[in-house]
Amino acid sequence: MLIPEIISESALQPFKVYQEGQILQAILYRFTVYRLASRFGAYRRSEAFELAWRFSEEGYPTLVSMKAELGQSIYSVWVDIRHTLAHSPCNLPPTADFALMN
Repeated sequence: MLIPEIISESALQPFKVYQEGQILQAILYRFTVYRLASRFGAYRRSEAFELAWRFSEEGYPTLVSMKAELGQSIYSVWVDIRHTLAHSPCNLPPTADFALMN
């Protein structure tokens, strides 16, 4: 099992990629393309790490990035783009940005 890496989002340069009929937010990190799985506010940080751990248990490289935005910490979970979220037991929509609103 791979342990999720934790990195600063300032070290990343997001870009858009087209996959399975959708435009996704992605990053390139250490020769692997990752797609955004979900974002969480600081008060839901433990959920971000739990999600990253579940993806890692499935055998996919996973990252958690953190950035400060408008005085609040935002945690983003990125998963190897070869992982199909639709078939994941995590049952997330392609990009679950709604996690910030709850």
